[in-house]
Amino acid sequence: KFKSEKLLKLFETIPNLTPMLLYFKEAFDHGKAENEGNLIPYPGIDNDYDDIKTKLKDIDEKLAQHLAEANNQLRTTKIIYKDVGKEIYQLEVPNSIKVPSDWKKLSRTQ
Repeated sequence: KFKSEKLLKLFETIPNLTPMLLYFKEAFDHGKAENEGNLIPYPGIDNDYDDIKTKLKDIDEKLAQHLAEANNQLRTTKIIYKDVGKEIYQLEVPNSIKVPSDWKKLSRTQ
């Protein structure tokens, strides 16, 4: 205990940070964060993060399904996604494969 009343009163005004520090301690893998430079919360810690992660997974699954459908429609396995400048997730179809007339061509290679 402090002998100084001023110090005692000063320390009494400091808020208890224990709950916030415990939350921070248990929210993510500290070793992984230090090694990779990313703070990725454990599931259930941040509902917004969990929701966004779920939505991204759904989008990835829909993109994979769309790619599979395109390959199936054109009877090939050579169609891939390609980023063309600002246009991301564009289907790249080999020149040897005829595409439907309703598809829009963004670029072509020789």
